[in-house]
Amino acid sequence: MLAEADKTLAGMPNTTIRLHNKPAAVFVPPYADWAADMVTICRAFHWMDQPAVLSLLDGCTAKDATVVVMGDGSLWTARSAWTDALRTLIQECTGSERRAGKDKIYAVHDRPYREILAESAFTEVEEHTILVARHWTVQTVIGYLYSTSFASRPLFGNRLNEFEERARALLGEHTDAGVLIDHARFDLLIGRRP
Repeated sequence: MLAEADKTLAGMPNTTIRLHNKPAAVFVPPYADWAADMVTICRAFHWMDQPAVLSLLDGCTAKDATVVVMGDGSLWTARSAWTDALRTLIQECTGSERRAGKDKIYAVHDRPYREILAESAFTEVEEHTILVARHWTVQTVIGYLYSTSFASRPLFGNRLNEFEERARALLGEHTDAGVLIDHARFDLLIGRRP
């Protein structure tokens, strides 16, 4: 994903953007007086030691820096006839609890990210919601599922072929001219220092 972003961003005039491919908790600035103007964190924020990462960011961002924590949910949390039916099928094949990779169960986050951000150096928090309609095909849904921690191929074990056949049939019943629509919300929390 970073390679694709780098290609897209390369053509932007008068802009310096550096992409860093490493876990947030072990990030080290590339040189002594380096300071980021903006840091974006998407769904991965759930898996991070949030206070530790935000503390690290306090030490390597400009005084007027912006930290953006954002997310758009997933097909697991989406609410529609086809996503509910798909989630039920996934649970039938992998177990009733949401998986988080092999041998792990997803733990619901117990505090709003807004509170966590507000307790960091970036106490001025704005919240924005953008409603989006994502258009999927049966193939893109299957491909997406296999890229997630809750429906990756290994989780299905010897039921992988059965799952895929049933998922394709289920999704086919819900398509309109080959398209499945997921009405989602993209939430952005923008934190700045006071």
